Amino acid sequence: MPATPPDRVETWREDTLLLRAEVWADLRRADADADSPTFAVLAIHDPRHRAPLLLTTPLALPARAIRDCYVDRWPIEQLPLAAKQMLGGARQFVHAPETCQRLPALTLLAGAVLSYTAAPAPARPAPPPPGHTSAHDRAAFWRLTAAFGAATLACQVVVLHVADALAQADRPALAGRADQTVAAFYGGVALGAAVCAGVRPTLEREEGAQRGVTLHAAGRAVRVGVAPLVALAGLPTLLGVCGLASAVGRDTAWTWPIGAAPSFAAIGVGAGVFEVVVLATLASVRRAGDGLVALAFGIAATTAALGLFLMLLGGVHLPGWAAIIVGGLSLAAWLLGDGGRAAT
Repeated sequence: MPATPPDRVETWREDTLLLRAEVWADLRRADADADSPTFAVLAIHDPRHRAPLLLTTPLALPARAIRDCYVDRWPIEQLPLAAKQMLGGARQFVHAPETCQRLPALTLLAGAVLSYTAAPAPARPAPPPPGHTSAHDRAAFWRLTAAFGAATLACQVVVLHVADALAQADRPALAGRADQTVAAFYGGVALGAAVCAGVRPTLEREEGAQRGVTLHAAGRAVRVGVAPLVALAGLPTLLGVCGLASAVGRDTAWTWPIGAAPSFAAIGVGAGVFEVVVLATLASVRRAGDGLVALAFGIAATTAALGLFLMLLGGVHLPGWAAIIVGGLSLAAWLLGDGGRAAT
């Protein structure tokens, strides 16, 4: 079937390039009413690309203005990028209907806070281009990625599973606590990420000292050991989970009835420190190239999905949550610390 001739053709120059747009205007769907709104279809031919860019719009604007509007829409992707990749929203899975509605909203809010905080921060130099990957670099990548996955499983996945258990409890009032649990976690993650934008945590080992996380601020460097930092992420998370488990009414011998507000605060503190550990780990992964960061994220996401599936399948509650938190963070501390000598 031959192509329908365009209603008009527009051309314009950008530097030395000549762009051409074929426009089909005043179109309606075949099944639409006669008085329904019309739209236009544009095929924009750019000599830098083999195929034309096809755009559909209800706007009655010149072709160049429509193309510019399309290009300008991409900056709004920064908030989903920050929420899903930087803060870990892409690695979370929930099932209760109310929690499924709340999680995207809370992650986007946390991404907006992070982006607003990072906007005035000074630009950081780009990492060096990846070169030859030695056996040492490969071993370091796998150790760091394993630590990233273990910490994600111990903190993020457990907290999200706790929220899911709250949402599915017999009492409807607990659905609100499920939302508050997710909000507390991502609030802590956003705050931790905002702090990291200023202190730039890195995983380093000084000669004659154990490996630690170095925080850079105001021209000074403060070094914190890996084990204390991981413990500072795990202990508040464990206490918060114990406090919230008392609301579910199960495993009463393991619960610690500290109240909802202290439990949320503890989870937020643990989440913030967890984010510092994660970003310091990813900063070390990035030294070998940005592509490895994406691979580390993919492996951690797969680990999180598999872990959550097994937790749901096994009906895990507080004793299991506690074991996962302690075991996962202990493994992460060992891999990031002196046990993982190839990590940096």
